[in-house]
Amino acid sequence: DKEKPKIDSAEDLLMKKVKKKKKKKHKEGEKRKRPKMYSKSIQTVCSELPKSGSEFKPPPPVQQGGALTSISSLKQENSGSQSASAADGDGEARVAKLPGLDRLEFGCLVHVEHQPNGGALVVHAYSKELSVLSPVEMQRFAQEFVTLAFCEDQDGAANYVMGVIHGAASYLPDFLEYFSSKFPNSPVKMEILGKKDIETTTMANFHAQ
Repeated sequence: DKEKPKIDSAEDLLMKKVKKKKKKKHKEGEKRKRPKMYSKSIQTVCSELPKSGSEFKPPPPVQQGGALTSISSLKQENSGSQSASAADGDGEARVAKLPGLDRLEFGCLVHVEHQPNGGALVVHAYSKELSVLSPVEMQRFAQEFVTLAFCEDQDGAANYVMGVIHGAASYLPDFLEYFSSKFPNSPVKMEILGKKDIETTTMANFHAQ
């Protein structure tokens, strides 16, 4: 009589385990069948997109001879459908000035690039062209260049995404060579591609490799 309850309890445990497994399978099946719901906050608002019938706005103009000429005007010039008088009359409207370049003392030393990927404008300057400036003029140019690179439109959006002065850091030493000579025993941790191990070496050995 005492052994029967033990057998019954073991059977009960087995039955409970089977029931739990069935419940898990049922829940997993329900999860797979449930449709995916998305929050309204992550849905894209398309109300501000232009309609198919609206006018197409050409991309920002590109620099040509110190001014900006839009792509649409270039197509008009290449087509040759308009008369010479009409082209001369529309020339002033087609050519637009670069934002922020008005009344710059050193505007002739500034080059603007129109990036094809996204249509952004980038300001460039070259140290070889700036070498003719005196220290006082260089200071004024630096102030103008930084102001131009960070200028904004009426809505507070940046006119240029980047300002680059090519060769401006040429006087600086090679950092790897500098640290290997000044701090040869400084620890350097490096990871070889394809391996998970991180090796530790000195700055001098790292520079030698």
